Amino acid sequence: MPRMKHLFFSLIFLAVGCTSAPIESNRGSTVTPDSGEAPPTVEDDRGWIVVSDAGSDSETASAPDATPPEDLPDTSPAPEPGGPLACEYRSNGYDGAQLLLDVTPGSSERLVFVIEDVPHHAQLDTATLRFESYDADHPREEGQIYVNGVGPFELPANTDWDNGAGTGALDVLGALVTGDNLIEFGPGDLSRSYFRIGRVSIEAQARVTECAAAP
Repeated sequence: MPRMKHLFFSLIFLAVGCTSAPIESNRGSTVTPDSGEAPPTVEDDRGWIVVSDAGSDSETASAPDATPPEDLPDTSPAPEPGGPLACEYRSNGYDGAQLLLDVTPGSSERLVFVIEDVPHHAQLDTATLRFESYDADHPREEGQIYVNGVGPFELPANTDWDNGAGTGALDVLGALVTGDNLIEFGPGDLSRSYFRIGRVSIEAQARVTECAAAP
């Protein structure tokens, strides 16, 4: 009976020793199985979080908020359809008689012209409003111009155009819209604004395959 008791306690000792003894891994470090602890993490010199894989010789790196290239928005410019071509976009009634404005300051009356089929602003390298005038002879006072409500721009005038013909040119690239454009001529600061306007058009360097036909 003493021998059986001694053998019984020896078996218990061996069982306890086997469940608590540390195990040496094949990389020379000591690990405890089923410890429930997460693998160690370190931060490398790139600011990324590196998670060590205790079961292999590799490392896994993750970059937070990384977006695959295929999901990024396309910011490349739209292909240019052609040109640039020197185009002229004429107002309705371009070849008709000049319109007359004869008003006092503060009047809401305007000479109105519509220019159709103007390309998108991204397709325009230059855009100049051109027109013919008559009796626009008071510089900085004769009248004002609005392009799609943008303005006022000063009406070109010259003392030499008293009771005579004149011409006007104005850079309007930043005021144009795609399609129909509204051009208005209104009074200036004179006690009486009196002038005629006609043959209104926009001359542009346009990146198009062909210029729009005149109305």
